[in-house]
Amino acid sequence: MKVIKTAAYLLFVLSSVPAPMVHAQSDDARAMAHQLMVRSGMSVQLRGFTAQVEAETKKNATNLDEKMVTALVASGKEAFRADLLEEDITARLIKKLTVGDMKGALAWLETDTGRRLTQAEEVASATFDERGLLEYAETLKAKPLGLKRTKLISEVISASNAVRAYAAMIEAITLGVAIGLDTLQPADRRQGEARLRAKMLERMPPDKVQAGLAQQLPIVFALMYRDISDADLAGYVGFLKSVSGKRYGDGMTGAFTEGVRQASIRVGELVGQRQRNTAM
Repeated sequence: MKVIKTAAYLLFVLSSVPAPMVHAQSDDARAMAHQLMVRSGMSVQLRGFTAQVEAETKKNATNLDEKMVTALVASGKEAFRADLLEEDITARLIKKLTVGDMKGALAWLETDTGRRLTQAEEVASATFDERGLLEYAETLKAKPLGLKRTKLISEVISASNAVRAYAAMIEAITLGVAIGLDTLQPADRRQGEARLRAKMLERMPPDKVQAGLAQQLPIVFALMYRDISDADLAGYVGFLKSVSGKRYGDGMTGAFTEGVRQASIRVGELVGQRQRNTAM
């Protein structure tokens, strides 16, 4: 998003606006951000995120002892509480999107097409499971999507920068938990964020992560939007490619990723607290 405002111009604007109006704009921004969280489906999707984090923690914690896994799961449930995540992401949205940006996104999200797309995403977040995805993948082998449908799914993934967004989310969770757990070490043995990031990038090269997502996401999106018409998907692509859609997509992805990373760091901090309380 390109913002053309010099410091002098910004100071002029701020000095010209009465204090009550500044407060009103702030209140308006908070109200708009909250409405955007609801209309985008993010509020509903966050409710199922805790369970997804719990499942991923158990699946990837095979090298940890049972007590540590239990502590991680409990800490994850607390750090990724839907209400806390929603509050955090909403606050970040206010910093990333103007009221005008949010109004533009809401205008589309409140159309019939926008509501149908949001509902499909909400349902998917509540019902998604790995077995169902594998079964759907098998049905696609027997009966592949048509060329038009395949192209539309590909365009949604491209226009929404889904591969980059999902990769950023994976990195945020992985690095966040690693940073949090690193705080459990004595000060002289902590690796720090820079070293942890370097190790993560070595273990999970971005190009390989994104290549894997590029193969998986077409199936995920085909399943998520299976009841959505071609016309609605085309409308969605049009919105995502618009100036308003791009700003909305970048702002929402950025706020969500940052919120998830902060929650991930909190997981490690909570584990540390639990361990210290147990040792006392």
